[in-house]
Amino acid sequence: MLFNTLNFLYNQVRKNNDTAARAIVLLSEIMTYAMGQDEHSGTRPLEGEIQQANNLIELWRLKQREPTYINLIAEDGVEEISFIPLVLVTLVENMLKHGDLSKADHPATIRISLKDGIFRIETDNLAAPRPSHAGFHSGLENIRQRLAYKFHKMATLDYGATKANHFFVLIALRLPIN
Repeated sequence: MLFNTLNFLYNQVRKNNDTAARAIVLLSEIMTYAMGQDEHSGTRPLEGEIQQANNLIELWRLKQREPTYINLIAEDGVEEISFIPLVLVTLVENMLKHGDLSKADHPATIRISLKDGIFRIETDNLAAPRPSHAGFHSGLENIRQRLAYKFHKMATLDYGATKANHFFVLIALRLPIN
């Protein structure tokens, strides 16, 4: 019913408002991805997660009146890595919600890399002047628990604020040697 309703809304607004129609499509893609988690292995290739993170960023930009400075950099080869779904999307959502992404000289960055058998997701963003108090503030703790459950001590999560008022997150996962 939800997706039928979104399809109805899309068809109603697409002739008059391209931005709203695009937002409906992006939201539908994100929701489809979130609902389609693989229950057997608990992981999925990162390619889909990267696409949904980009969709979330595009959806955010559609909603904003001011430019948003955020870069998602996925180095070659990381798309095929199997990882826990919705971790990257949660990190991007936290940056959008709690970060100041309005400064061209302080763009937010999400970097996904693989070097020497260590898979990394790193985020860095200028903290918002007034922190958002909406929500349950449980996203990072939820990620920590999911990493520990799936990867045990092979994964670490570190986060915090710098003296320059930036907030960072680092997830590192030692991949098994084949």
